[in-house]
Amino acid sequence: MNPKGAMKGGERPGKPPGMKPEAAKRLKELIAGEYNKVRPEPGSDNCRLLPSHPSDMNMKGGKIPETNCTLLPSSKPYAHRNIGPDSPILNGIYVTAHWETIIVDLNYKPSEILRLYDIAKKKVVQNATANKKMTEGLVMRAIYETVGKEMRSENGQKMADAIIEANRVNDGEPIWLDRFIKNKAGKARHFTLACAALFELFKENWKGTKMGTVSVEENEHESAYLSCRYTNTEGKVFVLDVAENVLLPLEQAALKFDKNEIQWDYRRPTDRV
Repeated sequence: MNPKGAMKGGERPGKPPGMKPEAAKRLKELIAGEYNKVRPEPGSDNCRLLPSHPSDMNMKGGKIPETNCTLLPSSKPYAHRNIGPDSPILNGIYVTAHWETIIVDLNYKPSEILRLYDIAKKKVVQNATANKKMTEGLVMRAIYETVGKEMRSENGQKMADAIIEANRVNDGEPIWLDRFIKNKAGKARHFTLACAALFELFKENWKGTKMGTVSVEENEHESAYLSCRYTNTEGKVFVLDVAENVLLPLEQAALKFDKNEIQWDYRRPTDRV
């Protein structure tokens, strides 16, 4: 989905700028293979890593062979599934082209993702009561509005930059998405991951209506830009981009892009066939 030569969101371009020498050395050792993979059990959401002798390992480029996991440069060696198009979101990580590694799970205490879920659930019930009908469309709008209200702020982008910079200086540890939510900070990728996580929670736990599937999408011509794609139970595709105030069916978003009314083209190459 990227132009030739552009980095994808999950690719890692060399040593991250400003990383402490000791952290860079540790990262090099990790990638060289200080940890041996333990492949997840069938159906398992997480990948596990155990300390092992370097001769036992087979690590290349930081990714664990034959799995969809990435070894994190962390003081606690572990890995989550990589987040990408059509992949699950919860218990995953999203690695940006700028060496920002975002963890999306429910292990942050207290969980800010679950707090957003509670807010969105109340909004769904209120809107369903007013409309006398419960639909997945109400859930979708509640997710979009909740993330926008709870994460966007006047200084949100600057706050996000501060969190990322402080984390980079602090040995480049992975960052929980919850930290951005808690501080009303974020950019398109953070809003998108929050929306996608909420969709998964509703699909897994909500009994009010059936839910479709969610995916995060990297824009074809901009490696660092992420948006949320929701396919409802009837197969209709919607785009959620909180950063750009877009909540539209994909075909309407495409028309608006063609008329230069919105900034991004949210279509996949297969959508244009």
